[in-house]
Amino acid sequence: MAKATTLLSSSSYPTMGDLHIIFPVILKFLDNECENGNTMPSTKGQIARRMYKKLNDYWATLRDCCHMSVVLDPNTKLSSFDDETEERIRTLMYDTHIKYAKESEESNVDNSSNSARNYFKRHLKSMSLTAGNYTYNIHNILDEYFLSIEEDCNVLEFWKARSADLRYTGLAQMARDYLVVQATSVSSEQIFSVAKHTISPTRNRLSEENIRVSLCLKSWYEAGIIE
Repeated sequence: MAKATTLLSSSSYPTMGDLHIIFPVILKFLDNECENGNTMPSTKGQIARRMYKKLNDYWATLRDCCHMSVVLDPNTKLSSFDDETEERIRTLMYDTHIKYAKESEESNVDNSSNSARNYFKRHLKSMSLTAGNYTYNIHNILDEYFLSIEEDCNVLEFWKARSADLRYTGLAQMARDYLVVQATSVSSEQIFSVAKHTISPTRNRLSEENIRVSLCLKSWYEAGIIE
């Protein structure tokens, strides 16, 4: 429980994927304690049963939320889902990814120069779309992500590195949109706590600009951006 609290209460922005690997393990530990408590009743067993009931109620709701955010976390992907749920999520991912990839292609066309070469490249791509090759290739990119080894990595750095690869543009855009779903409210609550100490009873006449500067300097110093 201490490790779970440390991870979920950190300021490094735990993801929905983290919830999906933490909750099942905690519930299993508590279930074991409940079984031990049935044979040898104890205060510890009673506490475990109450904790299990409360957390299981939370998990009943959380496990069916934000599936896309879980899958787009390279630390978890599909590993926390059963076979039936995994198949449903794969289908949802394929359909959503095609929409993002097409929007990305259209954006690239709009931003490209109107040269003769680009004219023919666009028509060649439309021929591929008609033949169904486009959908096939998009599925290949997603399958490549699913089949790659799960990594113990920084989620944002993972997708930042892949956003430079044009094949992953649509998937990286999906990650940027869906990974904004936070697992806990700890990070935002910490900001309020910092503000409370910055604007204290003895420093209650700071201007808006000075407050903003103070908070930025503190954040940059702790992140190692400035010395």
